[in-house]
Order: sequence, then C-alpha cells, then structure tokens
Amino acid sequence: MSIMLGVAKKAGSIVLVVVLVMSINFVTFMVLPGDPAASMAPKGSNPDLYERIVEEARLNDPLLVQYVDYVLDTFTGDFRVSSSSRPLADIQEFIWDGVGRTLALLSLGLLGSFAIGVALERIAWGGRGRTRSTLVHGLSLLLIFVPAFSLALTILFVNVELGLGLPISGSSPVGTGSDGYEVLWSSALEHALLPVSTIILSTTGLVVLYLREGLRDCRREGAANGPWLSTFASGLVSLRPVVHFLVAWTMTAVLLVDIAFSYGGLGEHMWNAMNNMDIPVLMATTFLIPMMVMGTSSILSLSFHLLGEGRLREALNDWGHRITDAVPRKSEATANLTTLRSWLVGVWKSFRSSATGMSAMTVLVIMIAVGALAPVLAVSSDPNVDLEPTHFPDWINPLPPSLEPSPYTDMIHPLGTDQIGRDAYSLWLFGARDAAIIMITSAAGMVTIGLAVGIAASKTVDVAGLPARVLDFFLTAGARAMVATPILVLIVARATATGSDDFSLATMVLAFYAWAWVLVARPIREKARTAGRRVDTGWMTPSILAASLSVAKFGVPLITATHISLRTIGLGFGDGLDWGTMTYSAFSWSAPIAGDWHLIIPPMVGVLIVCSCAFVLLDRAEHAVRTTSSFPSLNS
Repeated sequence: MSIMLGVAKKAGSIVLVVVLVMSINFVTFMVLPGDPAASMAPKGSNPDLYERIVEEARLNDPLLVQYVDYVLDTFTGDFRVSSSSRPLADIQEFIWDGVGRTLALLSLGLLGSFAIGVALERIAWGGRGRTRSTLVHGLSLLLIFVPAFSLALTILFVNVELGLGLPISGSSPVGTGSDGYEVLWSSALEHALLPVSTIILSTTGLVVLYLREGLRDCRREGAANGPWLSTFASGLVSLRPVVHFLVAWTMTAVLLVDIAFSYGGLGEHMWNAMNNMDIPVLMATTFLIPMMVMGTSSILSLSFHLLGEGRLREALNDWGHRITDAVPRKSEATANLTTLRSWLVGVWKSFRSSATGMSAMTVLVIMIAVGALAPVLAVSSDPNVDLEPTHFPDWINPLPPSLEPSPYTDMIHPLGTDQIGRDAYSLWLFGARDAAIIMITSAAGMVTIGLAVGIAASKTVDVAGLPARVLDFFLTAGARAMVATPILVLIVARATATGSDDFSLATMVLAFYAWAWVLVARPIREKARTAGRRVDTGWMTPSILAASLSVAKFGVPLITATHISLRTIGLGFGDGLDWGTMTYSAFSWSAPIAGDWHLIIPPMVGVLIVCSCAFVLLDRAEHAVRTTSSFPSLNS
C-alpha cells in the first residue's frame, strides 16, 4: 500500500508538471498585448490563414476559454495549424517525425555518455593516488565547457576539409528492393554518427563529475564497497534531481547539434519556427521538448533506483518516496557553533591549503583584471570602429597573427584580424570582460538566493502542517517543470514572444533555470522540511551555504558557457564584443576551411579557462565549508 501511495503521488506530481508546462507555454505565447492573432499570423498572411488561426485557437472567446481549449487540444495531440513554416498544414502531421529524430539523438547521446562516463569514473575511482583521478576529472571539465554548437560546427568543417565523407545533414535515403531495410538502417546510422558523437562529447564530462559527487555521498555513508555498477547508480540516486538536470542539459546539446547538422528534429523545427515567427509550431515544440525530458528522466531515475536497490519493490518504494534525514538535537547543533568571524577564518584557512583552489582563484582574478582593463590593454579601445581597411587590392582580411605594425593603421595584431578588419586580440579581451560579468553576477545570485531560500524554508516549513505539504508538492512540481525545459527553449520562447533579440535579462533567466532544480534538491528542501522550527538558523546557515556552493559550482560555469553558446548561434545583444559573437562571426566566415583558426581557438580556450576555474574554485570553497564546520553534510 505504501508503494502504491508513493507511486501515485509521483504520478500526480508528473501530471501537475504537464499542466504547469502547458500553462507556462500558454502565458508566454498567448497572453500578449494587442491582438494575439496578429502575432501568430505573419504579416501579409491571406485572410483564410488568419481566420483559421482565430478559429483553431478560439481567440474571440474569453481568455479562460482559450486556455481550457488549448489544454484539451494539447492533451489529445492536436497542435493546430502552422502559420508560416508550412501555412495551414496540420502540425501533428509533420511534427512527430521530428520527435522521433530528437528522441533517437537523446537516447543514443545519453546511453553513450553514461557508458563512457561510468567507465572513466571507474578508472578514476579505482586508481591509487590522485593522478588518475585528476586526469579524468580534468578531461571532464574540458568536455563540459566546450560549447556544443561550436563543437558541432568544428566537427562539420573538419569532416568536409579532411574529406572524411561522412554525411553532414539529417536526411537519409530510403533503400529499395529486398535489402531496403538494411540500406535504410545503415544510412540512418551513418547520418547519426557525427551528431551523436558530438552530443556524447558534450555531455560525458558532466556525467563523470556528477558520478563523482554521488560517490562522495556513498563514501560518507559507507556504502562504497558494493558492486561498482549499483554503487554508481546509488550515487546518482542520492543526488536525486541531478538525473533530471542531466537529461535537460543533454537535450540542450541535442537541440544545438540538431540545428548545426540540420538533422530534422525538434531543434530544427523550433529554429525555423522562430525565424519565421511561426507561433503555433513553437508552442508545439516548447511543449513536446519538456515532455520528452521529463519522461526520459523519470525512466532513467527509476532505472537507477532499480540498479541500486536490486529489487523492483524496493526500487519503486525509494523512487516514490522522499528520504528524510534525521533531525539533530538542538543542544548538539548549538554547542558546535562558533562565532561567524572565527568560522570564516577557518574556512579561509582550509581553502588556502588547497593548491588547486588557490590556483583557480589566481587565474580567475587575472582574467577578471584583464577584462576590467580591456580598454587599456587592447590594441583598439573600440574594435568596432578601429578597423583594418578592406578596400585596398593588396590588403585582405582576415589577417594572420603578427607582431609587425600594420602599414595602414599602425596597429599590431597579435591574434590577427577577423574578416571585417577588427583586431582579434582586442575582441578577446573584451570577451573576457563579458564572461567575468556573467560569472560574478550569476555566482553572487546563486549563493544569495540559495541562502535566502534555505533560511526562509527553515523558518516557515512545518512537517506536520497540511498547507506546508501542499505547498511543498506544488513547489516540487514547479521546479520540475522548469528543469524539464532546456535553457535554449526558454530563451527562444522569450525572444519570440517579445519580438526582440534583446537579451539584457538573459543572465537572470539562466540563473533562475539553474536554481529551479535546487528547489527540489534535498540540500535545502529536505533539511528545512525536516528541521522545521526545532533547529536555530545558526545550524542551518553553514549547511545551506555548502549546499548553495554545491549547486553554484555547476550552475555558474554552465550559465557562462550557455550564454556564450547562445551568442554563437546568433542570439545576442549589445556591441558584440564577446567570445560568442567572435566565434559566430568566424564560423559565418567559414574560418576552419580558410585555415583561420586564430579566430576560433582563442575564444574557445577562454571559455574553457573561465568555466573550469570557476568550477574548481567553487568546488574547493564547498569542501572548505563542509570540512571546517562540524555540521552534518546536507547531501547525506
């Protein structure tokens, strides 16, 4: 009975997530100022299309009626008609092919990344000394923070340049004759080889580092001596929301790779719909993508429970229920507290003893200083204005790196110029400033929000109170709805709904996404719910700070890398002096084929340095907080 109740609650939570995703979708695209039909039908549309859209969406009815009709249609698989991509065509007639292609990429990408990730972490886990572990986890950091879109384009260009002959698009011919099925499968696998390999490269590192986090929990609990596969599964189970985040991040890579390779999945449908302002198709894709993420992550989560527990009954029981940590006695918690100043001194001493942490901090300080001094250190204080001429017959941009002064502008170009004559070295310095701003603001926001949420929860949550349980249920479902929506989908939806590519608030959107899964994580929710009012805030604060850092060390670099990836696919704002716009311009110029790698390698190296150092710094800070205080770990 207990198992059935837990599974029923889990199913109820999933249904609520579906409704919340549809509600977010409806509000984003339908609750707009003016005439919604004018936004959904492109300018110059024929009257039949306009009337069909009004009729399908019931735009002449009250807003509540429109919402109910949209929910009912979506539940039954009716996504209405396309407005511009394929005018008046029923979306459900062509969208499911994209679903199949996306699901294939997602499934193969997850299987490959978990297989390689488990193998790499087993090598690191089973080795003696720290050398093997350092190499494996260092490689993982490099794999995580190579922007997926840039990696996909690089692989595409290398494939063409070296003449490898592998297909570079998603279309594959259908075989005929007696061996038709063999030809079809062979062609499908051949066309999926490059996209799937790119996805695996982009996500394997994250799998390795999350496995490391789970194994740390297993070691603390003394459960690291069982069969290695069940131990790894138990490690991921102990982190709970991590599986959902892994699937969502993999889906982001899938969508970017789909766009780069024109694979014909939901990513390409979404991108074409955005460029054509096809709101109905966008609503269909932004609903189906979260549903695929949620379904896949639920299956993976249950599979890990089954691998960890060994029996279906125990797996279902653990999957359907939340584990509650024991509540420490107030006297013990209070007796272990020290003054804030002495505690901070102890944290600093612990952090300072870490050579990797201090090295990461030093590199980041240098990068931040370089970014702040970019106008002084740059060859050009404004690369958009100070350009090498392009109208002389003997002067062709992009120029290769050189330490010789230019005969035209007298500028020195250590990293050469781009195709319009801008100094690449100056662009790189301004890109460091842009990355530093994103990194600092997101880190400060994450830790501050984490402390605020955790402390507020510790003051207000009462385990026995029915309102608190209902609020917790809705909070969990809301966070899962956010987790199920990949970052790229959020940004595309926002850009299309507002009709603008101004991403001045993009960092806030990304930070909110990163923190959504914290709300369902045990680090804050479980401790606060368990402790309630029986433990003072002094006991909660160091533990919640450690939990905040455990999230920030992944969130901060991933937000920075994603922000730059969005610029790389052309979603940007401002003066364009950033690493993402730099690589976007280089790939638009087909720099790999032209051999102008000086326009691609420096910004990608910059992303790797900033993101990797941010992860190491926050990881060592979390370790210092946990080891300095005598409070129990919140991940246990």
